[in-house]
Amino acid sequence: MEKDTFFTAFLVGFGSTALEVIISLIFKYTGLIKTPLYFFVGKLAVGEISAKPWIVAIIGILGHLLTGMFFAFFFILMLQKWGRDYIYIKGLCYGGLLWLFHEVIIPNIITSDITLKVSASSQFWHFFDGLIWGISAAFIFKYLQERRVLE
Repeated sequence: MEKDTFFTAFLVGFGSTALEVIISLIFKYTGLIKTPLYFFVGKLAVGEISAKPWIVAIIGILGHLLTGMFFAFFFILMLQKWGRDYIYIKGLCYGGLLWLFHEVIIPNIITSDITLKVSASSQFWHFFDGLIWGISAAFIFKYLQERRVLE
């Protein structure tokens, strides 16, 4: 499995990010959040250009999936370097760190004038979403490793 870290990152990132997008949709349609994280990503990508909400959502989901694969790559490298012991705790911590990147660091690098604000109550659920991403990434990685799917 370690021989193809890119493909493993693709599977782990795609699976855990797709789950997170589905959970974001559930949070949105149950009224827990107003703005799913993927829509936030789409709005950052589109900027001030006017676009229909479904186009922003599609761009956001694609961008979010790619970002998830990118961060899964570093998660896998971390596990390969420092070990797979306590993998679920490492996944939770990494997911919490991703919330910091998604909500604070990346938006401020892209623009200092964010037109899409995320409410404080939504931030709590986005943080929870990040934890779900981290634990599911750890679970998927461990599953692939134990089943030797990629060898």
